[in-house]
Amino acid sequence: QQQQQQQPQGDAEHARTVDMLQEALLRPPYYLLHSMLRCPIVPSTGLAEALVQIFSLRYQVQTLVSECIAHEISHTDGSETLLRSNTWAVRVLVALARMVNGPYLRQVMGDIVRDVQNNPQLYQLGPGGAGSGNSGGGGGAGGPTDKATRKAQHAIASAVQTVLNRLLTSVAQLPLLMRFLLFELRCMVAHHFPACEERALRAMFFLRIVTPAFTAPVEHGVADQQLSPEALSGLANISRIMTAVAHNAQAAESQPQMACFNGLVRENQRAISVYVDELSIPPPQDNMEAQLEDLRKSCTNARAGAAAVLLHFLAEKQASISEALLAPSWTKVVEREDFGRHLAARYLTNILIRRVLSERGGGAGHSLSASTASAPDAAGHASIRVDKVKLSLLDRLRNKSKPAFDLSVETK
Repeated sequence: QQQQQQQPQGDAEHARTVDMLQEALLRPPYYLLHSMLRCPIVPSTGLAEALVQIFSLRYQVQTLVSECIAHEISHTDGSETLLRSNTWAVRVLVALARMVNGPYLRQVMGDIVRDVQNNPQLYQLGPGGAGSGNSGGGGGAGGPTDKATRKAQHAIASAVQTVLNRLLTSVAQLPLLMRFLLFELRCMVAHHFPACEERALRAMFFLRIVTPAFTAPVEHGVADQQLSPEALSGLANISRIMTAVAHNAQAAESQPQMACFNGLVRENQRAISVYVDELSIPPPQDNMEAQLEDLRKSCTNARAGAAAVLLHFLAEKQASISEALLAPSWTKVVEREDFGRHLAARYLTNILIRRVLSERGGGAGHSLSASTASAPDAAGHASIRVDKVKLSLLDRLRNKSKPAFDLSVETK
């Protein structure tokens, strides 16, 4: 009877814990979120997907995008490394892309993936194939290129060009949340790394969204079942050429047998530049609310699981998160914002204590040690400087093209 009485109490306590977690994560200026993004990368825990789900349930996924981009830019070593490391911020952006881009990517490359799955031999390039002894793909010192290799070269080049053509003519079909992501990225990169916007957009769209869909088609919603190793090898050849297009690099720089595709890479550069320009203009807001509602509905049943993932991560990383919350390295520090960071630290402790209470009340077998649940000591931390940012033309355009979001605090 006592256990039956404890179960509803535990459920109610857990619900209050989840509500507190959402409130702490979504409270501007998002100190808890940025502190979590500062934590070292660990093997896949579902944290990125859980953050997207929690923010989506409150129609705040655009805020999450803006904060993750700001965090990534402020913590990168330079424009050359931007979006290249697999940080938590990048993982969150990629997780959102996976959640909303599946139907679009299936429309663009689904039939290509099916053709490779049905005819994997057609897309194979052996060590003596393209470019062997001849950068043009014809005859050379090693003898003429055989017919099978020429067919493979043609099939791969045709697949790459088909996908590029479909991308270039389907800007209007790209989900608005992705266009918002690319627009935000362009605005922030233009402010911090002028003249590097196109490189960042290419890295985000092609290297983080398009090419991974070839190497992991099931995870990106392009295929329904796992492909054979031979088919994945053929898709990897297509992905390599797409990567060369994104980098504007010679396809033979790392793999000489791909040299025959250099002409295709060169010929598409101007079109790709125009394409990323079109992708990153302010997205229309007419249908944005409908897309946000669809995303929220898709995440409704995941609330409990997402909260469990986040609470587990907070419990494991409380020391690192508390240290980040109370560190003197935040760019803005007015007294009320200073108080806000300490409030977030206290919220973190309170949430974890409530988690223990709810699990014990509900009979769960997890516990939290007293040392982990103790409140962080905030005494003696250094002061933080105020760093005011002027509104640029891009900022003003952004403010006119979308609802206002609190981007007042950037972290370094």
